[in-house]
Amino acid sequence: MRMYELMAVDGMPPGELMTPEKMGAQLAQMLAGQQQIMSVLLAQQQEISKLSAALATVRISRTQEIAMKEAISARAAQLTRSEDLPGCERRIAGAIRKTLRETTGARAIGDLQACQFDRAMEMIASWRMSGALRKIRKEAENTDDGRRIPGSV
Repeated sequence: MRMYELMAVDGMPPGELMTPEKMGAQLAQMLAGQQQIMSVLLAQQQEISKLSAALATVRISRTQEIAMKEAISARAAQLTRSEDLPGCERRIAGAIRKTLRETTGARAIGDLQACQFDRAMEMIASWRMSGALRKIRKEAENTDDGRRIPGSV
Protein backbone atom coordinates (compact mmCIF):
# COMPACT_ATOMS: atom_id res chain seq x y z
CA MET A 1 0.00 0.00 0.00
CA ARG A 2 1.34 3.41 -0.93
CA MET A 3 1.35 6.40 1.38
CA TYR A 4 -1.18 8.37 -0.62
CA GLU A 5 -3.63 5.48 -0.55
CA LEU A 6 -4.14 5.90 3.19
CA MET A 7 -6.04 9.14 2.87
CA ALA A 8 -9.75 8.58 2.23
CA VAL A 9 -11.36 11.30 0.16
CA ASP A 10 -15.07 11.94 -0.09
CA GLY A 11 -16.45 11.07 -3.52
CA MET A 12 -13.66 8.65 -4.43
CA PRO A 13 -14.48 5.00 -4.88
CA PRO A 14 -12.71 2.72 -2.39
CA GLY A 15 -9.42 1.37 -3.57
CA GLU A 16 -8.81 4.14 -6.11
CA LEU A 17 -5.36 5.63 -5.87
CA MET A 18 -4.93 9.23 -4.73
CA THR A 19 -2.65 10.94 -7.18
CA PRO A 20 -0.39 13.80 -6.11
CA GLU A 21 -2.45 16.17 -8.28
CA LYS A 22 -5.70 15.15 -6.58
CA MET A 23 -4.03 15.37 -3.17
CA GLY A 24 -2.74 18.87 -3.96
CA ALA A 25 -6.19 19.97 -5.06
CA GLN A 26 -7.71 18.47 -1.92
CA LEU A 27 -5.16 20.23 0.31
CA ALA A 28 -5.79 23.56 -1.46
CA GLN A 29 -9.53 23.11 -0.89
CA MET A 30 -8.96 22.32 2.79
CA LEU A 31 -6.70 25.37 3.15
CA ALA A 32 -9.36 27.61 1.60
CA GLY A 33 -11.94 26.22 4.04
CA GLN A 34 -9.65 26.85 7.00
CA GLN A 35 -9.03 30.41 5.82
CA GLN A 36 -12.78 31.02 5.66
CA ILE A 37 -13.21 29.64 9.17
CA MET A 38 -10.34 31.83 10.37
CA SER A 39 -11.91 34.96 8.90
CA VAL A 40 -15.27 34.14 10.55
CA LEU A 41 -13.58 33.60 13.91
CA LEU A 42 -11.67 36.87 13.57
CA ALA A 43 -14.89 38.75 12.78
CA GLN A 44 -16.60 37.15 15.80
CA GLN A 45 -13.70 38.06 18.05
CA GLN A 46 -13.80 41.69 16.87
CA GLU A 47 -17.56 41.83 17.44
CA ILE A 48 -17.19 40.40 20.94
CA SER A 49 -14.52 43.01 21.71
CA LYS A 50 -16.84 45.81 20.54
CA LEU A 51 -19.74 44.47 22.61
CA SER A 52 -17.51 44.08 25.65
CA ALA A 53 -16.30 47.67 25.35
CA ALA A 54 -19.87 48.90 24.91
CA LEU A 55 -21.03 46.92 27.94
CA ALA A 56 -18.31 48.46 30.09
CA THR A 57 -19.73 51.93 29.42
CA VAL A 58 -23.31 51.06 30.45
CA ARG A 59 -24.09 52.44 33.90
CA ILE A 60 -26.76 51.28 36.32
CA SER A 61 -30.22 52.76 35.90
CA ARG A 62 -31.71 55.32 38.27
CA THR A 63 -34.01 52.60 39.67
CA GLN A 64 -31.01 50.35 40.38
CA GLU A 65 -29.20 53.27 42.02
CA ILE A 66 -32.18 53.90 44.31
CA ALA A 67 -32.38 50.18 45.13
CA MET A 68 -28.68 50.16 46.07
CA LYS A 69 -29.07 53.23 48.29
CA GLU A 70 -32.04 51.60 50.03
CA ALA A 71 -30.07 48.38 50.48
CA ILE A 72 -27.17 50.35 51.99
CA SER A 73 -29.54 52.12 54.40
CA ALA A 74 -31.21 48.84 55.36
CA ARG A 75 -27.86 47.11 55.94
CA ALA A 76 -26.62 50.06 58.00
CA ALA A 77 -29.78 49.94 60.13
CA GLN A 78 -29.39 46.18 60.58
CA LEU A 79 -25.76 46.53 61.67
CA THR A 80 -26.69 49.40 63.97
CA ARG A 81 -29.08 47.08 65.81
CA SER A 82 -26.85 44.00 65.79
CA GLU A 83 -23.69 45.88 66.85
CA ASP A 84 -25.55 48.05 69.40
CA LEU A 85 -24.48 51.32 67.79
CA PRO A 86 -27.52 53.60 68.10
CA GLY A 87 -27.42 56.72 65.96
CA CYS A 88 -24.56 55.46 63.74
CA GLU A 89 -26.57 54.56 60.64
CA ARG A 90 -25.07 57.38 58.57
CA ARG A 91 -21.50 56.47 59.54
CA ILE A 92 -22.02 52.79 58.76
CA ALA A 93 -23.73 53.63 55.44
CA GLY A 94 -20.77 55.86 54.59
CA ALA A 95 -18.36 53.02 55.35
CA ILE A 96 -20.36 50.66 53.14
CA ARG A 97 -20.35 53.19 50.27
CA LYS A 98 -16.61 53.74 50.72
CA THR A 99 -15.93 50.00 50.50
CA LEU A 100 -18.17 49.75 47.45
CA ARG A 101 -16.36 52.61 45.70
CA GLU A 102 -12.93 51.18 46.50
CA THR A 103 -13.88 47.70 45.34
CA THR A 104 -15.65 48.63 42.11
CA GLY A 105 -13.60 51.68 41.16
CA ALA A 106 -16.72 53.82 40.78
CA ARG A 107 -16.68 57.42 42.00
CA ALA A 108 -20.27 57.26 43.19
CA ILE A 109 -23.06 54.71 43.38
CA GLY A 110 -24.59 55.98 40.12
CA ASP A 111 -21.29 55.50 38.25
CA LEU A 112 -21.30 51.76 38.86
CA GLN A 113 -21.20 49.59 35.73
CA ALA A 114 -24.42 47.72 35.06
CA CYS A 115 -22.60 44.39 34.91
CA GLN A 116 -21.41 44.93 38.51
CA PHE A 117 -24.88 45.58 39.98
CA ASP A 118 -25.59 42.04 41.26
CA ARG A 119 -22.12 41.71 42.76
CA ALA A 120 -22.46 45.10 44.46
CA MET A 121 -25.82 44.13 45.96
CA GLU A 122 -24.26 40.94 47.34
CA MET A 123 -21.41 42.98 48.81
CA ILE A 124 -23.89 45.31 50.51
CA ALA A 125 -25.92 42.42 51.94
CA SER A 126 -22.82 40.73 53.37
CA TRP A 127 -20.83 43.83 54.39
CA ARG A 128 -19.34 43.56 57.86
CA MET A 129 -15.91 45.10 58.21
CA SER A 130 -14.91 44.76 61.83
CA GLY A 131 -12.19 47.39 61.52
CA ALA A 132 -14.61 50.01 60.22
CA LEU A 133 -17.21 49.05 62.84
CA ARG A 134 -14.58 49.30 65.57
CA LYS A 135 -13.62 52.79 64.37
CA ILE A 136 -17.28 53.85 64.29
CA ARG A 137 -17.81 52.45 67.80
CA LYS A 138 -14.77 54.37 69.08
CA GLU A 139 -16.01 57.59 67.46
CA ALA A 140 -19.47 57.03 68.93
CA GLU A 141 -18.01 56.58 72.41
CA ASN A 142 -16.17 59.89 72.07
CA THR A 143 -19.29 61.84 71.15
CA ASP A 144 -22.23 63.19 73.07
CA ASP A 145 -25.42 63.54 71.00
CA GLY A 146 -23.40 63.72 67.79
CA ARG A 147 -21.07 66.50 69.02
CA ARG A 148 -17.45 66.03 70.03
CA ILE A 149 -16.69 66.05 73.72
CA PRO A 150 -14.11 68.76 74.48
CA GLY A 151 -10.72 67.28 75.12
CA SER A 152 -11.45 63.95 73.40
CA VAL A 153 -9.27 62.68 70.60
